[in-house]
Amino acid sequence: MIKSNGFKAVFIREIRRMRKFKGMVTLVTLLPLIIILFFVVIFCADTPSSLPIAVVDYDNSSISRKATRMVDATPSIKVFAKVSSVDEAKALMMRGEIDAVLIFPKNMERDVLRGDGADVPLFISGLRILNASLIYKDVFTTISTVSSGIEIQYLMKGGLSEYDAYQKMMPIYYEKHQLFNPYTSYSYFLLPGFLIMIVSMFAIVGTIFFVGVELKRGSAKKWIEIGGGSIFKSVAGKLTPYTIIFSLMLLFSYAIMYGYLGQPFMGNIWFMIISSIIFVISCQCFGLIVLSIVGNLGLSTSLGAGLSIMAFSFSGLTFTIEAVYGFIRAFSYAFPYKHYLKIFIDNSMRGTAVSFSMIDIIYLLTFVLIASILLIRLKKIALNDTYKELELIK
Repeated sequence: MIKSNGFKAVFIREIRRMRKFKGMVTLVTLLPLIIILFFVVIFCADTPSSLPIAVVDYDNSSISRKATRMVDATPSIKVFAKVSSVDEAKALMMRGEIDAVLIFPKNMERDVLRGDGADVPLFISGLRILNASLIYKDVFTTISTVSSGIEIQYLMKGGLSEYDAYQKMMPIYYEKHQLFNPYTSYSYFLLPGFLIMIVSMFAIVGTIFFVGVELKRGSAKKWIEIGGGSIFKSVAGKLTPYTIIFSLMLLFSYAIMYGYLGQPFMGNIWFMIISSIIFVISCQCFGLIVLSIVGNLGLSTSLGAGLSIMAFSFSGLTFTIEAVYGFIRAFSYAFPYKHYLKIFIDNSMRGTAVSFSMIDIIYLLTFVLIASILLIRLKKIALNDTYKELELIK
């Protein structure tokens, strides 16, 4: 029996409840870890490869065959089929077996050697934007390389040296410097976003459930009494074990990314650890805000899960938030996920100074402040003898 009151007593009580209710431990440890490892397996290949395309070679010349081999040798493309007509290629695309069709027109080599030039059509399925952009980039680079090689040979036959021929063919050229993601790795920018979202979602929903179940089972009064009558000590004691678990889970995700997958880390490791803990606490406070306002375990859990998923869309990771309407852009600030994701990108990928992330740390702490204010309402709900789970507390 717990004789003392306060934070420590609630903390010990929660540890005992975790040992008693094995499903609670599974909810906050095993399930999110399985999902984290699931995403790691999906994105461990870094970038999509062997995207299927079909080639229609009406020319059947040395140039078209060489270009086909070069396209097939690119990192992202695999020549899935060489077909004899556009209709066959269209059928493959309509069945979803290929993502693009590359067509070498008849008499292409003859026209090129005459200096007339030739058009090489490329039809790309736009249903998957990433696949389309990768295929376009590699096909464009390959065809440009083949074209440049032919032009250089043509100029060298006219008496120019290889260097002079290259300069004449391309008098202006550019140098490409890939910043922050030098390997153009698909997983480098997207995998962290998913892993952070998983921890965020379980922290929010878990907080709503673990606190809300006290209301549902009628044990809220006893819980607050054990906390010495202080809702702040009661909430802190109950949530601290899960704060530790979710923080370690987030750091475990980073260990996989930077240790196992070998992704580069550019920032301050101690700031990353501290900001991660603050993020977990802000997510828990977000869950408390939802529960305190709604006052219903079932509805709060559903709403918390929905908002957790919505936060990913409003983060700007996959579709830039600057391109949406102003009121939606303003709404994106209502989620801890957006602010922490910016901290993570600035610190781990850009290597930005810690001072630039302070504004986002303040945003995260704002959720703690709002939750602290709303805990007064949560205490009233907890001590309300007329509380009914099936009703919303007004």
